[in-house]
Amino acid sequence: MDYYRKIIKKSPQYLKKNGFMALEVGFDQSKIVKDLIIKENNFNQNIEITKDYLGIERVVIAYRK
Repeated sequence: MDYYRKIIKKSPQYLKKNGFMALEVGFDQSKIVKDLIIKENNFNQNIEITKDYLGIERVVIAYRK
């Protein structure tokens, strides 16, 4: 989770307003990453989680405020 924390914390420096980041996550990590994004408070609350072909939550997409 250390890398996700670093990416999430620094991402507002690189994203324009309403820009987005998509993070690929491992099995059972999507909720943890989503919570990290919400804590940072630089992103809208409507965070998307996309499943892969096996139905595993694989990508977390967050839009900058």
